[in-house]
Amino acid sequence: MTTRRFPSAAGRTAVAVALAEDALGRDITTAWSVSEDLAATAEVRTRQSGIAAGLPAVAEVFAQVDPEVEIEASVADGARLTDGDVLLRLSGPARSLITGERTALNFLQRLCGIATLTDRYVQAMAATKTRILDTRKTAPGLRALDKYAVTVGGGRNHRLDLGPAQGEPHRRGGRGDRSDRGGPPRDGTYRADGGGRCRSADRDRSC
Repeated sequence: MTTRRFPSAAGRTAVAVALAEDALGRDITTAWSVSEDLAATAEVRTRQSGIAAGLPAVAEVFAQVDPEVEIEASVADGARLTDGDVLLRLSGPARSLITGERTALNFLQRLCGIATLTDRYVQAMAATKTRILDTRKTAPGLRALDKYAVTVGGGRNHRLDLGPAQGEPHRRGGRGDRSDRGGPPRDGTYRADGGGRCRSADRDRSC
């Protein structure tokens, strides 16, 4: 099947949020222990077999951390990997490489993991007519990236949001219709009961 293009806009936003969480300008450990004029090189290698996914996210991380960091990709998203394969080579200011390392690896490990697990399901069903589809059960803010990784692994995207599934018309009164499930209580208030549910005046709703 055709892999979706990497969602660049969503990637930029997700990376910016992740770097802000890390307080990019306050890396005191690196500032104290690494010389400002020190240059370095690094390689990203695999520790097990799998499917490559998320290399553009790594490039986006270092583009935002320091445009002076140069990245050479040895593979592309969708490539099959074995233990010890080199995915990327990076060079540039040592401080920048260290500062962006964890955020870059977080994205790379997550997306490779999704693509790899999806591929296992796809391969298991290869002799059947079954197709592997994803869900909306994604981490907040990472849906576009997670669903991209599913397609890299050979799966298909189903619903991207609360609208109809891709290629399916919206049908009122069917399973996709929420009109009979009730909305928020009329007074707009919920009370958490401590048991993982939210209580309203007329119904329980999962939190």
